[in-house]
Amino acid sequence: MLHWNRCGAIRYTVVSDVAARQVMKAQEIARYSGTTINILRLRCSLVKRSAKVALFPMATAQDITAAPFWLRGCGLSTGKYMNGGAGWLTADTRYAARYGQGWMHGVAA
Repeated sequence: MLHWNRCGAIRYTVVSDVAARQVMKAQEIARYSGTTINILRLRCSLVKRSAKVALFPMATAQDITAAPFWLRGCGLSTGKYMNGGAGWLTADTRYAARYGQGWMHGVAA
C-alpha cells in the first residue's frame, strides 16, 4: 500500500498482514529502490499473539512503525459469542475453525 502526497510522490510505504521474511524481502527491494517501508500493519489480538514473537522485534530492528489491527479478534474478546451473538465466528466456518477454539474463548473470558 502506498500513500501519495498532493504532488504525486510516495509519502509512506505500508505493508499489511505478512510474515517477517516477506517484510525483510520487501524492505530489501525498497532500499534498492531508494526508499524504505515505513509502516507494518499486523494482525494482533489477545488470542492471536504470534506477531509478538517475530514481527514486533523485526519492526523495531528495521525502524518500521508497527500498527496492530484486529485487536478484538473477530469480536471474540468483546464477549458477544458467550451470549450467543452472531459475527465472523458464527458466519464463516474458516474463521470458526481458526479462531473459535475453546482455549481462545477461555482467554477472551
